[in-house]
Amino acid sequence: MIFPIFVIYLCTMDKAETILNMFKVAEKEAFQLLYSSYYETLVLFANQIIDDSQAAEDIVQDCLVKFWISKRYRTLESGLDKYIFQAVKFSSLNYVRGDNMGYSHYYAEVLRVKQVAEEVAKGKNLVVVFDELFKGTNVKDAYDATVSVTEAFSMNRNCTFIISTHIIEAGHALRERLDNLHFVFVPTLMKGNVPTYPYRLEEGITDDRHGMLIINNERILEMLE
Repeated sequence: MIFPIFVIYLCTMDKAETILNMFKVAEKEAFQLLYSSYYETLVLFANQIIDDSQAAEDIVQDCLVKFWISKRYRTLESGLDKYIFQAVKFSSLNYVRGDNMGYSHYYAEVLRVKQVAEEVAKGKNLVVVFDELFKGTNVKDAYDATVSVTEAFSMNRNCTFIISTHIIEAGHALRERLDNLHFVFVPTLMKGNVPTYPYRLEEGITDDRHGMLIINNERILEMLE
């Protein structure tokens, strides 16, 4: 497979420097500026490589969060644009390689978790970010696997794990079982019938359920009548 080459200027030099400097004094605000400045352009770039818009969004979110959590900005030698661009490019190519090996999406997810588990079992001190542990399977298996794997990882105190999930029920189950987890969520703000997203974290587990509202807003069911 031959991949097209794209040259994208993601951010002005002044703004990129502003983001890096802001990380030194206000990480949360810096991440919000990083996200708003780069997210859409990076998703377009990733999608050109993998031709999967949802996976492209996941890849970009994962790269941006890892940049923040790993505090990569402290030792960044190249420019911010170059680093973020390359991180998304490599993650996208790895995604394509996994697909070309003939793995099912779920099996690729399992192998990813296995790889992390092997490193954790060696006693390494790691910061691990999972953007949705299991998406390539049915809801019941995704729930069971998310709860079981998260609970197993939580027993290791040498590592920090950041795990996102849309399975609200998994969060409630884990909160009942474990006392060493910290729960945060991105709220949905309603403007009339239109959901908006401030991209800021709040404490707790969300109770937002707006999936059908969005479908109804787009009048998809009406189109099919």
